[in-house]
Amino acid sequence: MNKPISYQIQNSILIRTFYGEVYLQDLIDSVEYMVEHSIVTEELTSMISDFTQASFLLTKEETQHLRTLILKYPLSIGHLNFIQIIPTPNIAKTMIFKEQNPDINTRSFSTIKGAMDWLAHV
Repeated sequence: MNKPISYQIQNSILIRTFYGEVYLQDLIDSVEYMVEHSIVTEELTSMISDFTQASFLLTKEETQHLRTLILKYPLSIGHLNFIQIIPTPNIAKTMIFKEQNPDINTRSFSTIKGAMDWLAHV
């Protein structure tokens, strides 16, 4: 992985924080890193990807590659709730992804607090 990404576990939630410009390949590299290093365990219920300190540079079309990525590792990450913290207007891309992929449990928020509040009631 070339981009700085921090990984923290709080309770049963993995929080990935991205920095700088984030492209599709960065997300692919991050998932492959997590699988290779067994960062995601069965005890984890959710993964928050925090893009508030990054520029989310995926196109709407590229977000569809995320579905393939998630389905590539069903035993490693398929059980997770996927939450994105992403500023507007980029949040619209993740909302379109959710609409086009109802079988993937994903949700987008503009703040970590909103995500944590939602997770407390899931």
